[in-house]
Amino acid sequence: MSFLSPQDLCHLGSTNQYWRLAVQDPLLWRYFLLRDLPSWSSVDWKSIPDVEIFNRAFSEINDNTLYDYMAIYRKSCQQMRRSLKSNRPKYRAVTSFLQSLVTQAEPRFAMFGPGLEELDESLVVKMMTCPETLLIADLPLRQIHGIGSGISFYFNNNQKFNILTLYSTTSVERKRARREQTVTVNKMFYQESSIEGNHQAVHYNVIAQVKKVCEVVDGFIYVANAEANKIHDRQDELAHILAMIDPALGPQNRPVLFLSCTSYDGVKRIPCVYMAHQLQLNQLRQPWMVQDTVAANLNGLLNGVEWLLEEVEHKNAQ
Repeated sequence: MSFLSPQDLCHLGSTNQYWRLAVQDPLLWRYFLLRDLPSWSSVDWKSIPDVEIFNRAFSEINDNTLYDYMAIYRKSCQQMRRSLKSNRPKYRAVTSFLQSLVTQAEPRFAMFGPGLEELDESLVVKMMTCPETLLIADLPLRQIHGIGSGISFYFNNNQKFNILTLYSTTSVERKRARREQTVTVNKMFYQESSIEGNHQAVHYNVIAQVKKVCEVVDGFIYVANAEANKIHDRQDELAHILAMIDPALGPQNRPVLFLSCTSYDGVKRIPCVYMAHQLQLNQLRQPWMVQDTVAANLNGLLNGVEWLLEEVEHKNAQ
């Protein structure tokens, strides 16, 4: 059975009771899970496998705590996720005449993260110069003291949405840091200390200009550096993410798209499931998805944008 694909095994298990029991062998599905998981290009808040699956050897798991690896695989695998996906109406589908009379506001998203500045290829520049993937609807209209600007795009040449790009510092300082290979101080955040029990805790807050952005956007796009050969401080990244999506700054259910980004195809990347665990995204209380993306050709970007727009539409419908 290990020579069959997981999809074929599921079909085989649907033939009769004998094969249904035979194909559920946990060792077989654990093998499939650990083999295929690094190649999956997206994972979301509903499908991410528990980290304990990777930390414990099969021999350490007794019968009382045996995982249903087949169910975990089917929930996590992209192809099977699509087949099990609920019949939610496609984006922009008109479900009633009354709905068609309602003017849809242009969704707005705040985009930030180290992947905007650390990669050899600029994701933002590519987005602005690749009309066959994303067509620009409006040139930058909003400036926030040099931190970023809002650009409107068309998704599938139809739905208009706006991205407000937030950089950690000015373009001059970013260029100097790349030239001198130094780390810039992120001016979007400031630290505050508090006493929690007997310990002093440090957390981040966003500056006033960024706070205004967080209060009006419909969701967030975090660009993570997924290149395996780089050094990453995921704990600090998580602290920045939590500061941006602070419930005090807006609705708690706003979706977050994580673009797990490399500069080029062929660069060794951190698998998206590992990225989700490194960033501890299980701490987030709103919908999120991690999508593998390549800055040079924008591979994967539209999949992430489609998910983000669907989540906003679903939230607005509720």
